[in-house]
Amino acid sequence: MSRLLILLAAMLLASCNFDDKAPGAGKSMKISADLTKDQAMKLGDRGNCFSCHRMDERLAGPGWREVGIRYGNDPKAAFLIASHIKSGGTFGWNMGYMPMRGGSSLSDSEIDALAKYISTLH
Repeated sequence: MSRLLILLAAMLLASCNFDDKAPGAGKSMKISADLTKDQAMKLGDRGNCFSCHRMDERLAGPGWREVGIRYGNDPKAAFLIASHIKSGGTFGWNMGYMPMRGGSSLSDSEIDALAKYISTLH
């Protein structure tokens, strides 16, 4: 159990950015209301999402499609997913604790757009 905790802590630290500048600083990305898959993948990459998530498989966290399936029938799915990303937590997955914003500095509008995209994955 302690080895698992050490591994998870190491993964979390590896995904953190200790630079003075925010990840992607100076790399403005225009966010539309509905992201394309390519836009979502670029945003997920810039936000360090793929340190713990994949599209269709579990890592330290659930796959994006699994999240979309879990919340997809709820009319508030995008709001719930965005609030989870922003606040951090476990969300009942029993997969460990996700830090606030996944340890990234994505803006609220970027997180909202990404959450909307994830909520459409079924």
